[in-house]
Amino acid sequence: MMMMKSISFRRWSTLRAFTLTEVLVVVAILATLLVLFFPALGLVTQRAGTSESAANLRQIGVAMHAFAGEHASAFPPTAIQTQTEQGTWENLGSWDGYLLPYLGVDAPSQAHDAYFGQVSRVAELFSHPRDESEVITPLRVRRGYAMISGDGFVGKATWSGMGWHPSARIGAIPNPAGTILAAEFPGLDNNVIGRTGNAGMRNVTRQQEHQAELNPGGKFNYLFCDGHVELLHPDETIGSGSYDKPEGMWTLDPND
Repeated sequence: MMMMKSISFRRWSTLRAFTLTEVLVVVAILATLLVLFFPALGLVTQRAGTSESAANLRQIGVAMHAFAGEHASAFPPTAIQTQTEQGTWENLGSWDGYLLPYLGVDAPSQAHDAYFGQVSRVAELFSHPRDESEVITPLRVRRGYAMISGDGFVGKATWSGMGWHPSARIGAIPNPAGTILAAEFPGLDNNVIGRTGNAGMRNVTRQQEHQAELNPGGKFNYLFCDGHVELLHPDETIGSGSYDKPEGMWTLDPND
């Protein structure tokens, strides 16, 4: 009986042994699997961020239309600064600040620091999940999006003593489903909610200067005036224009 136990133990010991070659083969296989796995994981993470950002823009679109419903069908102004009698400039806020009350954030419109205590909620609403800029403090939250703004565009910025001026009215937009209202514009440390700087964007070149690979294929999420969101490469949006002077989906003119 003792002999049978001894033989059985020796057989078990032999089966458990691995040669150095076998160990190296296993390590090589694991390394190969990791090389294949991590890029795939990165792509999954990238796509998840893209989906979350699109959801943010859809919420922003709903808020834009809610604002317009209470302001004679006009979208909020991109940014407003007025000059006082003393010659100094006063920041009256930007489009995102005007939208806060319509996004469930308990803050007066045009406020840039009234969301104190709601920073995480505001940060989730206004930032691409893969945006690596660092401006998130109790009174400064980054903004990863911008309103398309400039001559011939939907958004209007006011830099004068003329007071409050809205952006384009919905009824004045010939093709709402083909006209961009806002888009991703991440990666700028001074792109801060409620501030007029970088609230508007007027060309693709500036958009691509920062984190162009947030989404697969160098694409960006674009919010259109009818409220839908599309993931597009900038080449698909500029019509007969250029990156510096885009036309197509960027302008109010349907002939572009």
